[in-house]
Amino acid sequence: MRIWFNRHFALVARVIRQLRDATPALPVTAVISHRHSHFVGFAEADEAFVEPAGLAPEDYLQWCLDIAGRRRIEYLVPGHEQSLLTANAAAFMKLGCRIIHAAPMDTLPLLHRKDWVYENCAHLVELPPYRVVTEPEQLAGAVAALERDELDEVCIKPCVSVYGKGFGRITGRAERAGAERDHVEHWLARNVREGRCAPQLVMQFLPGSEYSVDIAARDGELLAAVVRRKPTSGTGQLLQHNPLLVEAARRLVAHFKLNAMVNVQFRDDPAGLSRLLEINPRASGGIGMSCLSGINLPDIAIRAALSANYAVPPLTPRLGVRVAEVPRAVIVPEGEPDALPAGDARAA
Repeated sequence: MRIWFNRHFALVARVIRQLRDATPALPVTAVISHRHSHFVGFAEADEAFVEPAGLAPEDYLQWCLDIAGRRRIEYLVPGHEQSLLTANAAAFMKLGCRIIHAAPMDTLPLLHRKDWVYENCAHLVELPPYRVVTEPEQLAGAVAALERDELDEVCIKPCVSVYGKGFGRITGRAERAGAERDHVEHWLARNVREGRCAPQLVMQFLPGSEYSVDIAARDGELLAAVVRRKPTSGTGQLLQHNPLLVEAARRLVAHFKLNAMVNVQFRDDPAGLSRLLEINPRASGGIGMSCLSGINLPDIAIRAALSANYAVPPLTPRLGVRVAEVPRAVIVPEGEPDALPAGDARAA
C-alpha cells in the first residue's frame, strides 16, 4: 500500500510512526517528498525525494500527477496545495491514486479562513466575541468595541495563518500598551503596506486553558477523538475526559463533513467557558501525544479511508495522564532528486 505525503509539516513523521506502531499494522510504504533535501520527516520514510522548487500551482499539480503515475502511488494525503490537489481528485483517480481528503473540495480551502469558519458555525459552538478587519481604518473601532471594560483583553491574528503566526495582544489605550500589548497605532505602523493589511480577526483574548481535540473522521462522522488540555504554565499536557468538547467537535465534523485526520482547538474565556479557536484540516503537531491514550488516530483514519465498511473497535482510552514530547535523535537521510522529466518546459 503506497501512500504519498507531499510537503507536509514535520508532524508527518509522527503520523507515520503511529501507522507503523499499530497492531496489526497496515502494509504501508510511506513515500514522502519535500522541498528541503534533509527534511526531518524523511527519517520515517520508505522513499524520500526532493520536490522541484518554484513551480506555479498548475505546474505543481502536473508534477504531482506525474509522480503519482510514475511512482505507482495508491493514496495521496495532500500537504502542500492541499485544496488544489483535492479539487483534482478525479485526475489522480484515473492514475489509480485516491486522494485522502480532509474535507469536501468546495469546503476545504475555506476552512483555512478563520472568519469564514466563525461565520458558518456560530449556531453550533460557543465563539469568542470578535470582529473582522479588512481595512486598516477599521482596526481602532474593532478594538474599542471589544475593549469596553477595564478587564477586557483583546487579541489579533490573521484570518489565515498556521501555528499562531501573526498572533498578538492589542489595545487602543495608551496606558495599557507595552511589552504584552501592542497599541493599535504601533500595530498599524508595522503591518500596513501601501494602505492595505491582510484580513485580521480581532477577538476577545481568552486567558484560560487551551484544548486541542485530535480527531479521526469519515465523511462527517467522528470516529474517535482525544482531548489534550495544554498547560497555562509549566510543561506537559493532560489527556482529558471532556465529553462537552468531544460533542462540540462532533457537531463541527458533521457540519463541515470533515474526514481523515483533523484537529479542533478551543480555549476557555475568563468565566471558564470553552470557545472555539480554529479548525485545522490536518493532523496536529501533538497527535503523537494524543495517541498515548491508546487510541491510534492515524491508523483509524487511514483504515476508515480505505474501507467504507471499517468499524472502529471498542475503545477504552487511557485518560487523566500527563504527556509530553521528548525529542529523539534520528538519522535524516538526504532525499533523492526527482525533477520534472527532461525537456519539460515547466522545468525551465
